[in-house]
Amino acid sequence: MLKTRTRKIWGDILSRKGRTALVSMSIFIGVLGVVTLFSMGDILVSRLEHDIQKDKLSMVKMGLTTSESEVVLPSGDEFLQLVSAQPGVETADGQITSQLYFKEPGSDDFDQGSLIAYFTPMNELQLEPLQLVEGDYPAAGSKQLTVERRMADTYDLKVGDALALRMVSQAGEGIGIPEETWTISGIVFQPYTVVDNVKMSSTVFTTFEDAQYISGVQGFTNLQIRYTDYETAQAESSHLTNVISTETPYIPYISFVFDPDENEQISEAANISSVLGILGIVALVVSGFLVVNVVNSIVIEQKRQIGVMKSLGATGWDNVVIYAGIALGYGLLGVVPGVLLGIPAGYFAAKGMAGNMNTIVDKFDFSATSIMMGVVIGLAVPVLAALIPVFNGSRVKILDAMTDLGIDSSYGKGFFARLVGRLPLPVTIRQGLSNVSQKKGRLAFTMITLAIAAGAFMGIFALFSSVDRVLDNTFDTYNVEILVQPDQQQDFATVRRLIEDHIEGIQFVQPHNGLQVEIEGYESAEGGADYGVSVEGYDPDTPLSPFLIDLKDGVQLSESSDPNAIIITLGIADSLGKGVGDTMVITGAGSKREVTIVGVSTFPFDGTWMRWDTVAEFAGYTLNGQPAARNLLIKLDEDDPTAAETADVIEDINELLLANGITATYSNFPEFIEQITTLVRGFQIIFNVTAGLIALVGALGLLTAISMSVFERQKEIGVMRSIGAGSISVALQFLTEGLIVGILAWVVGLPISYGLSQLITAALELGDAFKLTYPASAPIAGVIGMLAITALASLYPSISASRKTVSDILRYQ
Repeated sequence: MLKTRTRKIWGDILSRKGRTALVSMSIFIGVLGVVTLFSMGDILVSRLEHDIQKDKLSMVKMGLTTSESEVVLPSGDEFLQLVSAQPGVETADGQITSQLYFKEPGSDDFDQGSLIAYFTPMNELQLEPLQLVEGDYPAAGSKQLTVERRMADTYDLKVGDALALRMVSQAGEGIGIPEETWTISGIVFQPYTVVDNVKMSSTVFTTFEDAQYISGVQGFTNLQIRYTDYETAQAESSHLTNVISTETPYIPYISFVFDPDENEQISEAANISSVLGILGIVALVVSGFLVVNVVNSIVIEQKRQIGVMKSLGATGWDNVVIYAGIALGYGLLGVVPGVLLGIPAGYFAAKGMAGNMNTIVDKFDFSATSIMMGVVIGLAVPVLAALIPVFNGSRVKILDAMTDLGIDSSYGKGFFARLVGRLPLPVTIRQGLSNVSQKKGRLAFTMITLAIAAGAFMGIFALFSSVDRVLDNTFDTYNVEILVQPDQQQDFATVRRLIEDHIEGIQFVQPHNGLQVEIEGYESAEGGADYGVSVEGYDPDTPLSPFLIDLKDGVQLSESSDPNAIIITLGIADSLGKGVGDTMVITGAGSKREVTIVGVSTFPFDGTWMRWDTVAEFAGYTLNGQPAARNLLIKLDEDDPTAAETADVIEDINELLLANGITATYSNFPEFIEQITTLVRGFQIIFNVTAGLIALVGALGLLTAISMSVFERQKEIGVMRSIGAGSISVALQFLTEGLIVGILAWVVGLPISYGLSQLITAALELGDAFKLTYPASAPIAGVIGMLAITALASLYPSISASRKTVSDILRYQ
């Protein structure tokens, strides 16, 4: 009996190869998506968990500066002893992070990168240690350095190669900037996130003494601290900031508090891969609806066969095994290639995403859990989906099977049939509505499949429309292209005059001070890490402002404003329960001040704006005892300059300032916008590809449903032919039916899309800044996409129907 069942199963599967191919392909797509997306996430997370040691993570990271350019700094040992003596501090380390100019010997132009040095020797690092990949750590005074492995890959560098470095510490001494040749002693990997705007593809590490010699920076620019636990770090970080501000010449202008147990690199990788994996499972589950339609169609087609088998002694269980076996066969045909292709696809997807997660995947890897998930779900979905039609088929009685006459006598007499007949629509559309309503179960499953596909597409469209809106709002607020941050305090008027006199294409150069503060009574809605609240200090007395602040309430800062006036964002106002005219207390850099709210901004991320000189007084940014601008904001004459055009101006400014003995770090805002946009578009493509998998499964479901309809309605096609219908009329009839199903699915998909976009937003933990707004363009894009998908899916069976002749139909019958 087992052989008989098996022959029956594979006979039915192979007898209709086209139908089998469509069903198996839909399962294949789902399995491929599940294995690929979950493998990508597992590989990335396991790589990050291997590289990132939680017991080595910093809990507090600070950016340090000094008030005066000529200041006596404590030795590194003295400063770190002071920090380590504070309550709860377990270990601390200082860094120098500065600009680096390098090239291969013989090259004409220098590239710009980053130089990082730790006060603790590299082989003894207790906080966020480097991984030595090849060679040795550099020895102090030996003109040696190590390069990050991503830089080594980018520039094809090896241990023993030489790099020419500019000794910017000697800039402005009237002899030009000397070059020295240094040797690469080793290649390292830095898996931890660096707070500063540092690209690991151009980062060099050396000893602390050598970094001082190269850069001219004598003190710490960054500080890393680990406390006994995260709660202590939260409670004591403000005290440490106050101690550094009052007992040393350093000013902690920015401070971040991190929870090692909620590392953002790992959690972000896990969140993104989980959301994508769930969408892959949705695609696989959606393929189950196609299995329901196909198995149900087979049962109906073979109703008389079932009766014959039962008359020969077959039991209901035999029928269950046969038709569930057909579904299992479809699953096997889809699972095997889906898993085999999903394994390498998951590896390459992880490799491609690794850069965004600050890790490297260089050795082939796979996820056994993802493979098992793909196999189990891929086989279970078609079998479970087939249970209802299989159960119905097992209950067919011999008498019913033998006396089945096809169309019921009540055909065309129902309420819906009468309603359709009275609609003022073309006959093709009325006939299409009538036909799609005949197989209500098939219609429901096909429509659900397409509705989920439409919902996924529109939901993802709405999500990224919201992200674009937030980013546009953010970018539009900054009315500058360049931020210049001198390594040492400079006289703003002198530097501005220098730039305006020698650099063409400058619209304005304005003062800027930045500082991170704590606001009394304010609680951030973000979790995982505490980034504090930034204060942007600028000059509101100029005709052209560097910040275009959109206000919901209040007024802009002006020359007549109270020096302690402040503009806050709506998120801060809501958290404090305060508005225009109220006061609040801010604390930062060891100072406390009461300020008055004069404006509430719609800027999406929590932040504040004040006068630059007020921030200078508050933070202690002084020069010769007077408030000083720590940074410079520069706007170019050209409208919307590109990142490359801005980089050319930065290069000119840098050469000018170096010639005058001023070293600085530069931020290229157009480049930053370009990088963020590229990153977002990359994630959008991944999400859209995943939604496309679901749409493809839905299209296959519609293609299969209409193909089965064409096969079942050959008599109808013959009647249409016999009364004069041409090929175009026949094709249009089936094409219309597909489009009707698509429109109905789009309507059902609208609420699905809204709910799905909310779920994805919450799962990605984007924060309150990215509040979802459902744009009108989402359903418009959805209906256009749905019409395109359904038209393409309906095209082949419609053309197939149009090619059938009366003689073909008579021979079939």
